[in-house]
Amino acid sequence: MADRRTLPGIHANIIGKAHEIRVPERGPRILCVQVTHGKDKKTGNFKPSSFIDVKVFDSRGEMMDRQNPKKGDLLDIKAWAATDEWTSKDGQKMRKLVWTLDSFEVVERYLDRQARRDPAGDITVDEDDIPF
Repeated sequence: MADRRTLPGIHANIIGKAHEIRVPERGPRILCVQVTHGKDKKTGNFKPSSFIDVKVFDSRGEMMDRQNPKKGDLLDIKAWAATDEWTSKDGQKMRKLVWTLDSFEVVERYLDRQARRDPAGDITVDEDDIPF
């Protein structure tokens, strides 16, 4: 059993794309969010993405169900951090930073972004205007 310790004052506003929602048989749902780090100014290539797992408990899971996020939807997530500590099977002390959902909103649906494409197949929004 993991021991959870809330880290005081560590709250985050995460802007990212829904990547995956895992619903285990027991325990909280896990919302996996892809956070892009923008483009490299020198090369113009996108920097590697990070993936953040956010645990979703109780009524917040019902809130998430109502908004029904799908893979690729742009999300605005408010979450708080805690550490989970446990002892592994071989007796080693383990620790992991865990994010727990406070609230979230679907900012833009993936399909809505796709519908804004012009006839050439390019998105009409300039990617430099996107803040992530």
